[in-house]
Amino acid sequence: MFGHYRLLVGIIALAVCLDQGSKAFATMSLNDGEEISILGQGLTFRLRSNPGVAWGLGASTPVLVQRVAFPALAVVVGVILVAYYRKIPSEDTIRKGAVALILGGGLGNLIDRLRVGAVVDFIAIDLGVSRWSMAGTFNLADVWMVCGVAVMVVMMFVGEKRGKGSMGDGGSP
Repeated sequence: MFGHYRLLVGIIALAVCLDQGSKAFATMSLNDGEEISILGQGLTFRLRSNPGVAWGLGASTPVLVQRVAFPALAVVVGVILVAYYRKIPSEDTIRKGAVALILGGGLGNLIDRLRVGAVVDFIAIDLGVSRWSMAGTFNLADVWMVCGVAVMVVMMFVGEKRGKGSMGDGGSP
């Protein structure tokens, strides 16, 4: 039974460890408001606390919502994702890995919410072209979730393409 969850547990553990370790390092190395530029202005480390959800949305909601509703929502989404993971065929390791990345990122940010009441962010990217600047500050958990979602979206299109034109749906090989 554990074999079915080995990939899930492994990726989540690695994602959470890297996320929490990088946040601990950032918290120890940076003062709030301090910025360290790397690669010119392209990559900046700056410590921020985000009580809201993605891009700071909901940061002005009452503290009770931030401390109870946001973590509860994360748990509900996590349960739904685990249920989805269980339905993915065992040979579909890419899709399973993507779901595990999303769960690992979500768990990393949930740990912050439970531990300090907000998500710890510390990475900012500016590629020097206004349309390529990433507004705000983020963390590795956010990276894991975005990568997982991106892989899921790509897999939806790849899966659609594979299904079309196959012998099973009346198309030609």
